[in-house]
Amino acid sequence: MKILEVTDDRYCLFLISEDLKKIDVSNEKDLELLLTKALLKLKNIYNLKLFGLYSVEMHISNKDGAFIYIEKTDTFIQYKDIDLKIKIFKNSKFYFKVSDFEIIKDMNNIYFYNEYYYIETNEIKNLLNYIEMGEIVHSDNINISEAIKIK
Repeated sequence: MKILEVTDDRYCLFLISEDLKKIDVSNEKDLELLLTKALLKLKNIYNLKLFGLYSVEMHISNKDGAFIYIEKTDTFIQYKDIDLKIKIFKNSKFYFKVSDFEIIKDMNNIYFYNEYYYIETNEIKNLLNYIEMGEIVHSDNINISEAIKIK
């Protein structure tokens, strides 16, 4: 699990496919367990007091992992209750985004869009070797149909 963003009321996590191996993404209970573990990890690492109403979006790709966006939308008077409104997007496409073409120049299906280069993460043989050199985004963050295909 990689924590991508932590602000007062918004958190973004990326789980690599290894984090999902023991999870059946079609099973609601497994997804609830995954979300609970993610929230507990956030709470422990950042000493957060999680209470109130949260909107959660899970963008899941069976091959590549999952993005989890958690955003507080309301605060309750009770400081120990938490309620989650969860949206799950299955079969999302993930892209590896870099500013330096040299990192991905030997790969196929490279796109250029808004000053960045993109490649589908399933095109990368060992994503963990590249993850620190760029950023992983999902298809809702980029309109790949407007991108220029380089190779």
